[in-house]
Parts: sequence; C-alpha cells; structure tokens
Amino acid sequence: MSRTLDFEKHRQFYLDVYLPRIMKFEPEKTGPSNRSHYVACSLSELIQAYLLGLRDRVLPNAQALVAWMEVQAAPPEGKDSRESFRAYQWWETLGVCKWLIDGDPAVAEFGRSSEAVWRQWDKFDRLLPNGRKLLMREVLEEALPLNLAARRHDVGLKLCQEAGLTSKASSAPAISRAELMYGQWACRHLADGGKPDAAYVAKGEEMLRKTTIERFIPNGSRIPMAMWLKAIYHDSGVTRTPEETMLKAYDTMTGVEKPAFAKI
Repeated sequence: MSRTLDFEKHRQFYLDVYLPRIMKFEPEKTGPSNRSHYVACSLSELIQAYLLGLRDRVLPNAQALVAWMEVQAAPPEGKDSRESFRAYQWWETLGVCKWLIDGDPAVAEFGRSSEAVWRQWDKFDRLLPNGRKLLMREVLEEALPLNLAARRHDVGLKLCQEAGLTSKASSAPAISRAELMYGQWACRHLADGGKPDAAYVAKGEEMLRKTTIERFIPNGSRIPMAMWLKAIYHDSGVTRTPEETMLKAYDTMTGVEKPAFAKI
C-alpha cells in the first residue's frame, strides 16, 4: 500500500515560499566568514528544487551562484578547524552546483573539498579528546560521498580507519550506519580497481531505500543526498543527466507512489 506523501503540495509550497527567496541571491551582504555557509544553504534549496522537478525554474540561479563563486577569493585554508571547514563547504558547494548545471564531474573542486576535510581532521580535530567520535558522528557520512566524487577513494578509506569504522555495523544511528557501511564498501571496491558496476549500484540502492525518505523531509541533509544519488546513478552511467539522477530518489522510497512531475 502506498504511503501518503503529498509531493504536489510540497512542490507548490516551494514555489510560493522558497523560490522567491532563492531569487534574492545577495551574497555580498554576508561577511567573509559566513559566505561558505550562505552558498551551501543556497545550494540546499537548489537541490530541493531539482527533487521537486523544478530544475528549469532554478537553473539560472545555479548558474549565477557558480559565476559569483568563481570570481571570489576562496576561503583561506589551514589556520584552524573552522577555516578548514569553510574551505570544505565552499569547494563542495561549487562542485555540486557545477554538476547540477550540466553534469560537470567537477573533480578538481571536489578534490579541494576533500583536501580540506582531511586537513581539518589531520591538523586539528585529531588533537581533540573526542576527535575520533566527532569524525564518526559529524564528518564521515558526508566525507565518504565527497571522496567518491573526488575520486580519492584511498582518503575515504583512511578516514574510515581513523574513525574506527570496521566492516561491521557501527554504533551510529541507523540512517548514518547505512551510509557509512555503503560508503566504506564503495571506496574499497573502487580503490581495489573495481568499477561502478551492477553490484555497486545494487548495494547503493539498498542503502538509499533505508535513507532517502529521511533525507528528503524538510530540514533534511540534501547535499549528502545529492552526492549519494550522483555517486550511485550518474557516476555509474545509469542516468545521463543531473535532473534524471535527482528524480531517481523517488524510486528508492519504499511504498511511495512516484509523483507525476518525477516521471520523465
């Protein structure tokens, strides 16, 4: 029996409330230390539009975001954990946004973001008494799809090792556990010379069936969700465009009827 989720109502709410806000792109009003957060929030709302079949409505906004970011000085790197985090957020946002526009793999941008994550851990967070727990709880589930996009599978595996993640289920919450276990497996599979093949996709879909609905809800983590969809469907060649890739999310929602706007 299909679960009742009113995606059409959610879509209309986005058009009425979120779309006008996206049109007011004013990054110059934010201070330098807040710009990474500002562009990441803007990206999250763009991802939501793609999930709701509104790609054509927000494509100019995505293009404007990339154009603005590419003429700005990137955040400084390396002084402390906060600087490293801002650099990670900045480069990841630019990479995802470039991919959303036309399927650009943006490996260089994702690579810069991956470097910032590793630097944050290696230079700063590992020195904290609870650093390993922070890595497991707050960093790893987003760092794994990032390192898949950056094609730095060895770094993904190294972070798993540093966090103490094994091949057994971790003590993380169920939604995070599914992502951690798949992300670790995928990094190892590719690092060992494997391809994003049928097994890679099947295991990824198994993970998505456990996580997509929770990530889709308001205030869910949409950037990691987009990164997982990209890694599983677009990077494997199952889908050809970012729009098609994002709408594959509905295929992984068990017991949910796919909305009409997602049937392309």
